[in-house]
Amino acid sequence: MESKGQRQRRWPMAKAQVLNFEAPDKTRAIVTVHYNHTYLIVSLSAAPTPEGQPLRAAPTENQLIHLLPEGFSLQDLVCPITIHFRLETVEGKVQVSEIAPSQAAMVPKPPPVPKTPSTFKLDPGIILICASEIQVQRVVRYHGALCKVLVDGEVCLAKTYMIGYDDDTRIWKEMTKLARIRAAGDRFGISLHTSQISCYITEEATGAIIGYVGNWIESGSLGPTLAHVNLARMPISTRQKWADQIKDTMEDLHCLNLVWGDCKPVNVVLDKAQDTWLIDLGDCFTRGWVDPKLEGTLAGDEMGLANILKWLKVDS
Repeated sequence: MESKGQRQRRWPMAKAQVLNFEAPDKTRAIVTVHYNHTYLIVSLSAAPTPEGQPLRAAPTENQLIHLLPEGFSLQDLVCPITIHFRLETVEGKVQVSEIAPSQAAMVPKPPPVPKTPSTFKLDPGIILICASEIQVQRVVRYHGALCKVLVDGEVCLAKTYMIGYDDDTRIWKEMTKLARIRAAGDRFGISLHTSQISCYITEEATGAIIGYVGNWIESGSLGPTLAHVNLARMPISTRQKWADQIKDTMEDLHCLNLVWGDCKPVNVVLDKAQDTWLIDLGDCFTRGWVDPKLEGTLAGDEMGLANILKWLKVDS
């Protein structure tokens, strides 16, 4: 067994993130990627192709350039196409060329096939929509994909899990809660200031449910959530209003025998009118806001609320 002094330092895995792309026409594009504290700028130039050749038969760079100006679907994001390349030095020059999967240096592990858990109960009143029919406008968060999307011309929110990258079960719990909130709204004519659900999202190849479409809350000048607000500049009346709204929404949830769970300022969204909306109802907790022993309980919500009020510097 290695002693403490003999252990090798384990560095965190580097992550790549596409920061920007420019594609003025169908012949050229530039993609900027942030990888391991380095900016990589990739230039794409379309190769000549026979007239009338279908896009799917064109070289990879032509397909990528064609996709960039048009945007991409949610299916492309959660189940991305895999293209293999080889980087090598030939006669003193670095070259990158596309290769077949069988020519890869290591056999990549195939992503798991998406499946809807057998314990998940589908609400028959909520319609299904395929991820390929949802146009992504902006990716808010890649891990556990959270996006601003277009559905039939309407701006919405889409929340899914990333196939092969996120086995988190919280999204199923959240969809179950949101379905109950929706049913209560239809039955009693009430509207809670929480995340909403309008559709289940299905994966194109399997038809498995992988997430939901909900309400996109457009933020104002103060920032998207309470965590982004400069509280030192907020009058006590505004902070008290937010505290009262959070308490009211939490009480509404408790009346439906539901809990918020992950109570913290970053999960309180502010709309343009500076009103609050509670999000992330997936029965989780964050240390410092909710005690782990109280996860998913009414007592946990009360503790989280008390900590938020203390953070807002208002009376309980």
